[in-house]
Amino acid sequence: MFAGLSTYSLKGRFQQFLTPAQDLLVARRISPNQITLVTFFFSILTTSTLFLLPPSSPFALLLFLAFFIRMALNALDGMIARKTQSSSKKGAFLNEVTDYLCDAYLVFTLAIYTSEAAPLWIAFGFLIVTSEFISSLIDSNSPKYKSVTGPMSKSDRTIFFSICIIADLMPQETLWLESALWTGCLLALLTCYNRITLVVRSCD
Repeated sequence: MFAGLSTYSLKGRFQQFLTPAQDLLVARRISPNQITLVTFFFSILTTSTLFLLPPSSPFALLLFLAFFIRMALNALDGMIARKTQSSSKKGAFLNEVTDYLCDAYLVFTLAIYTSEAAPLWIAFGFLIVTSEFISSLIDSNSPKYKSVTGPMSKSDRTIFFSICIIADLMPQETLWLESALWTGCLLALLTCYNRITLVVRSCD
């Protein structure tokens, strides 16, 4: 249900845009795992800046740029791995674990930064962790099925976090933010349902 409503469908075009950066990094002999670790520390560092900002600060909009850079780096590590034929289970594991840690830390930080919506952030965090756990079941049962099913995949969450920051800057910010979070929770719940359906199908 609405599984195809995901920014993941734009992945091909986004990777095409990043091809020059990929070629440059390959020429510099930068490994996929190095990109993954840079992405992790960059995400933790930029997210931590929220602790330095007052509530509803316009400077939080700078995180848009950080989110885009993180999304680009996330794509580049896989692109480089395929280009150099250096894909490995260790690299895939490192990529997944660091992604989960970054998202968990971001949800935790936003729950503190927008404390009035903390319960909804906790609910959203629980749902995305659940959806990613179900995703791992898809991968282990049947690799032919996509574990990036939406409508709240990893790439969609980047857009969602950006929307939440905008909502926090609006007049009556609590109403806008809580509306965004209720919508996010609903989409995350729908993602869980879609992925459970895939797990059941992969077991047939």
